[in-house]
Amino acid sequence: VYVDFILQQYNYQDLVCVNHGDIVIDAGGCWGDTALYFSARGADKVFVYEFIPSNLVILEKNVALNPRYDERIVRVNKAVWESSGVDLSFEDRGPASRVADAGVYAGTVQTLSIDDLVREQGLGNVDFIKMDIEGAELPALKGAAETIRRHKPKLAISAYHRPDDLVLIPKYIQSLNPDYEFYLDYYTIVGDEIMLYAIDKHAK
Repeated sequence: VYVDFILQQYNYQDLVCVNHGDIVIDAGGCWGDTALYFSARGADKVFVYEFIPSNLVILEKNVALNPRYDERIVRVNKAVWESSGVDLSFEDRGPASRVADAGVYAGTVQTLSIDDLVREQGLGNVDFIKMDIEGAELPALKGAAETIRRHKPKLAISAYHRPDDLVLIPKYIQSLNPDYEFYLDYYTIVGDEIMLYAIDKHAK
């Protein structure tokens, strides 16, 4: 709560941030705290990817404590990935849960790419994408290529789960839109919670 609401991890200097009326994709909703933060900032809709059972229990409790935001928060109980309809396995470890190929862990989940979510929901605009998905950021970004090219959303992407994230993630994003400008910030003293922010220079 302190990182989300006080330090505002998903707001870079009121430049890369959620504004009133925005359509937000929250990849890695965990306990619902970020969805509530985006809703409190005035997001019109927040599409929350979260499928871990223990996380969903807490997410629903948190949304129930804030009923005025319930209709804004759309639950997407699938894993965000490069393509849709892929069977993955997962181990429920709360906020530290990870996915793997089918059969590795006991839990099972199907994937839904961001591009397919946008098509299924008939979204006319996507304004902000946040990702914190324990190392699956690059595959998820590849599944959002059409959305990023077309809508040029502001981006707040975790870039610390894999050693090469700080190189590969901005390189891939820039390949989709060379007009993105990048910013970096972090929210712990040990280098975790490093966030990469991006905004199309024409939207500043």
